[in-house]
Amino acid sequence: MQADSEGFGGWFRWTVGILVALIAAGAGWAALFMKHPKPPAPQPPAGTVANVPQQSSCTFEGQVFDQDTQRPLAAISVGYYRLTSDPTSYLHGVRSRLAVTSPDGRFHADCGSLEVENFPLRLELTSPHWCSSFQTNDYIPRTGQSAPVIIYVRDTMLQHLAC
Repeated sequence: MQADSEGFGGWFRWTVGILVALIAAGAGWAALFMKHPKPPAPQPPAGTVANVPQQSSCTFEGQVFDQDTQRPLAAISVGYYRLTSDPTSYLHGVRSRLAVTSPDGRFHADCGSLEVENFPLRLELTSPHWCSSFQTNDYIPRTGQSAPVIIYVRDTMLQHLAC
């Protein structure tokens, strides 16, 4: 009986010893794979200006009218259509909204944060009342548009297209 309990105690001590050794070794391996803070970026010498990329200014504004009635159209989403980087993707084209027209049909859009690859932007209009979107012949350059963009659409035609 005594031999069995010593046998178990010996086995237990041996197992605990192995576990302690593995934990200690694991701590050593973990230290190798821990993330260490990056050193700070070198600073330019005093009196020089750092070459920091500036976000370019790109804004444009405009107004959307019904071509038949000449009335301004409210709640029209003004956006652009861009292609994704994966041409094999089912959703290769993505619509992105830039602004929504006010009750007088006016909109103001900021395109300064868009990637250079998206320019020139081809404007696209959408409305919850339309069955399809309307792509304009207006292209906005990376520098923005100085003159307002005036867009005429056939509101009733877009509402009556088959959905």
